[in-house]
Amino acid sequence: MDIMKIAFFLIPKAETAYVLETDTIRQALEKMEYYQYTALSVLDTEGKYKYSLTSNDFVNYMKNHPGTTFYDTEDVPLSELEPTVDIKPIDINDDIENLIQTFTVQDYTPVIEGTGIYIGEVSATDIIDFILDKINWEG
Repeated sequence: MDIMKIAFFLIPKAETAYVLETDTIRQALEKMEYYQYTALSVLDTEGKYKYSLTSNDFVNYMKNHPGTTFYDTEDVPLSELEPTVDIKPIDINDDIENLIQTFTVQDYTPVIEGTGIYIGEVSATDIIDFILDKINWEG
């Protein structure tokens, strides 16, 4: 396989949706709805990747807090949610094989640089298209 960089697949931070750990559940839900995302990266105030939340995390919260409405969540910090899946970020300097391996266990991959700063994400669609192109080109 040719040497390719993860940067080739990177969707820059400015073009992604993410939330800060100081945001509320409602802010995160509104962002997920607007961007039609099923997962969001949570960053600290310095821009470092902390963890990711999935739509299932929000469903679990509502299930475990009967009577809570969407509007009630505007006063509930994200720290009240417990992530159900441990989504690991990938470093921008990792190799493509590691990126592809990561997609075998998670379909959402945040990208960080060496100090943990979130710089964007990689789309599963882009990886699948890349693999299909390689198969068609080589096969």
